[in-house]
Amino acid sequence: MLHIAKSLEYLFYLSAIILITLAGVYAIKRVHKIWPHDDNKIVIDEIAGVWITACCLPLNWQYYLWALILFRFFDIIKPLGIKKFDQMHNDWSVMLDDLLAGLYGFIVLQGLIHFNII
Repeated sequence: MLHIAKSLEYLFYLSAIILITLAGVYAIKRVHKIWPHDDNKIVIDEIAGVWITACCLPLNWQYYLWALILFRFFDIIKPLGIKKFDQMHNDWSVMLDDLLAGLYGFIVLQGLIHFNII
């Protein structure tokens, strides 16, 4: 029964991330009519990205702090293809660079937790 509950929890996280991503692209498409590309008032992309990094974490405030730090690190530095998405100028690119930063943060954070580094 615990295995099914965990699977449902992961499904919930994935569904929430997909929903916020689709809502974000829709909203970005609307606001690009009045705001410049990737304006600093657009934050839904940051929310989706940090949700990815924090996805499926145990309830431990230190893990969530690390999720935020790692997401911001990858979002600011923009390594490994993130910069390419950031330089594209379409509605999806605003979301994709932060989603990829979130994915990189997720991978690093899961590794740090798995190997008991944090």
